[in-house]
Amino acid sequence: MSKTLSHASIACLLGLLSTPALADGDPTTDAVPRAIPYQGIIEIDGEPVDASGADAIPIRFALYDRPDGDAPVYAQRIDVEVYRGRFTASIGPRDDAGRAIEEVVRAADGLTLGMTLLGDPDDPDDDIELANRQRLMATPYALWTTSAAHFTVAADLTVGGDVRMSGGTLDLGGGTLDLGGGTLRGVNVIEGGLQLGGGVDLGGGALSGVGAVNGGLAVDGALSAETLSAETLSAETLSAETLSVGGQIIEPRYHVVHRDKGDSVLLDQARIATLCGDGDGCDVRIAMRLWGGANDTAAASRQFLLYFDAPSRRWRTSRDAAGQIGDGRHEHAFQSFETCYLTEGRYVDFRNEGDDGLGFKLLLWNGFNGPDRECAITFID
Repeated sequence: MSKTLSHASIACLLGLLSTPALADGDPTTDAVPRAIPYQGIIEIDGEPVDASGADAIPIRFALYDRPDGDAPVYAQRIDVEVYRGRFTASIGPRDDAGRAIEEVVRAADGLTLGMTLLGDPDDPDDDIELANRQRLMATPYALWTTSAAHFTVAADLTVGGDVRMSGGTLDLGGGTLDLGGGTLRGVNVIEGGLQLGGGVDLGGGALSGVGAVNGGLAVDGALSAETLSAETLSAETLSAETLSVGGQIIEPRYHVVHRDKGDSVLLDQARIATLCGDGDGCDVRIAMRLWGGANDTAAASRQFLLYFDAPSRRWRTSRDAAGQIGDGRHEHAFQSFETCYLTEGRYVDFRNEGDDGLGFKLLLWNGFNGPDRECAITFID
C-alpha cells in the first residue's frame, strides 16, 4: 500500500502570535504559546485518512537553516490525529532535544520545514520523508514579539512619535541618543553620571525636567539646546567643551555646595586642575548663603582668579595669596565673610587638622552663625 502525505498552505502560520494577548496589560506576564500551528492533509491511495487515539500517526517536524540542510536545527515528533484526511499540529515549544523553537526562529536568517512520516520505530527504513520542504515566510518571525518585555535593537531605532517610559532604565550601552529637535524631559534621577561622547545637539529642542544627575554630567564635545531647564540640577560636575543654551555660551565650570558646619569637604582636584591649570587660570566665586536664616536666599559672594600648577601643586591667586599643597603648612586661598573658605587645611568639627596633602577643600566656618548657613563655590574656566 502506498502512503502519501501532502502539505497544506501555511499562510496562517503563527497568526495567533503576531499580536500577543495580554489579559492584564503587563508584557512581563505574557503567556503567548511558543508554538507554530500547522495544518496538513494525509491521504492513502487518494483517500482521506481517519486516525485517532492509539492510531494517531507519528510525524517528525524538522526545521532546517537552509533548504538543502542535512542536520535539522529543530526536530520534534508529534502524534497527530486525522479527521477526514485533515490534521492540525502545534510545533513547539521545544523539540525532542529540548531546543526552544523561539530561539531557533530568532537565530536563523531563513528556515525551511520538512516532515517525515514515521513507521516502525525499530526500522528506520520504514520512515517516509517528504520532498519539497516548505520555506517559512515572514509571519513566523512574529515570535520575536513575544520578547517585547525585553526589547533589544541590534542596529538603529527610529521613532516618528513619542517615546514614553513608565519607570525603568534607558541604557544606551555606549550608543547615541539623537533627539532630532525633540524634547528630553521628565527625567527624575540619573545615577552614576551621564556621559555623552561626541557632544549632544538637541537641534532646537529642550532638555527639561531633569531632577538630578548624581555623579556628574559630562559631554565630550558640545552641548547645545534652545532651552536647558530643571527644577533641581544636582551634580558634582557639569562639564562640556562648550555649553550653549539659547544661543549663549556658558563656560565649563565646577560647582559645589557645602552645608556641614565646622567641617571641610575635599574638592575634585582633577576638575580644578583642568579648569585652573592652563595659562589663563580660572575665575573662582565663593558665596555665603542663608547666613541669617532661611529667608536670606540671596548669596553674599566674593570673586578672585586662581592659577594652579598641577605637577608642582603650587597655586597663586589674584589677591596675592599663594601656597603649595602638601608642604606641611595649610594656607587659605580665599575667604568670604569669614564663613566660607577655599583652603588647603582639613577641618573636622571646627578643629584644624592641618594640610593633609590631599588638595583644595571648601570650609564652612562661623563668621556668620545662622543655623541654615551654607557655602557655594564655583570654578569657571
